[in-house]
Amino acid sequence: MFTDLQSQVYSAFSSKTPINIIGGQSKHFYTQYRCTSTATPLSTNHHTGLTDYSPTELVITAKAGTSLTLIEQTLAEQGQHLGFEPPHFGQQATWGGCFAAGLSGPARPYLGAVRDFILGITCLNGRGELLRFGGQVMKNVAGYDISRLMVGSLGKFGVLLTISCKVLPQPPETTTLSFEVSSLKEGLDYLEHNQSPLITATACTQERVWIRYSGIRIQNQLRTMRGESLTESNAFWQNLREQKLPFFSQDRPLWRISLPFATPFLELSGSQLIEWGGQLRWLYSDLSPSFIHSTVHKFGGQAILFRATTPPPFPFNSPIPETLQRLQQRLKYQFDPHGILNPDPSS
Repeated sequence: MFTDLQSQVYSAFSSKTPINIIGGQSKHFYTQYRCTSTATPLSTNHHTGLTDYSPTELVITAKAGTSLTLIEQTLAEQGQHLGFEPPHFGQQATWGGCFAAGLSGPARPYLGAVRDFILGITCLNGRGELLRFGGQVMKNVAGYDISRLMVGSLGKFGVLLTISCKVLPQPPETTTLSFEVSSLKEGLDYLEHNQSPLITATACTQERVWIRYSGIRIQNQLRTMRGESLTESNAFWQNLREQKLPFFSQDRPLWRISLPFATPFLELSGSQLIEWGGQLRWLYSDLSPSFIHSTVHKFGGQAILFRATTPPPFPFNSPIPETLQRLQQRLKYQFDPHGILNPDPSS
């Protein structure tokens, strides 16, 4: 399969033909306006299977087209899980797409992001060359950490073939406490001023706060905590991760806003849901993109149009500094000199 994919990329490089890398397409809504629609499809769906899994070493390696559900089921059988809790957004989600999108779930600020768990990769660059970076243990990750560079790059730098990743044991006990609030600001203030090493997820809406606690013998420690135990805890966090809660049913542009910890409540018109202790805020709003970008930029954050209702004629991301933009362009040229991998519509 390496040979087949490699020959396709090399052929595209030789003819300067744009390529659109396709996995399970469960996140097509997130990428559809970020890649040229006329590019030739390059599917990784047949490049599947676990290549190595060492439960005692807490490391798993799999091919990019492997089902993300299969990965999680395999880990669960050994009492382990992916600490960054990646969203699937569909049963067809793949291992490669998980890292190419770089999206983390509710546990991200407490257990780590996708790039904190990746150990090594094999990939194809825009010339069709087979590259290997990192390894399967932390001591092998030396020099420039190219593996992490690929996380969240949406295939702009290379075609992921195999990925090695750290995993974590399932927590012995998990409990979610929930309580009502009078406003979103009240809920945010509570999350920012009530920290605990037991917390592994938080969420807050205009009416309610949810906090997940995980650890050993936690019940006695939670007696002084505010809130009542949530019976369907696992279902709630999974529905939050997969955006199946009622909040996410609105037919408006959905913005994903990342902010530093302790950023105050943003007075933006629309509906908000807050995660990660205030560091991640989902916003449904009809405000102009320029206003949203400028407001978030004042606090050192980033705004991304996560779901669009129509093809937007404006940037998806908050503007980045010129020096960083030049660095990205230089990296793109080194990995993909002809710019054939998932080219932007404007290029």
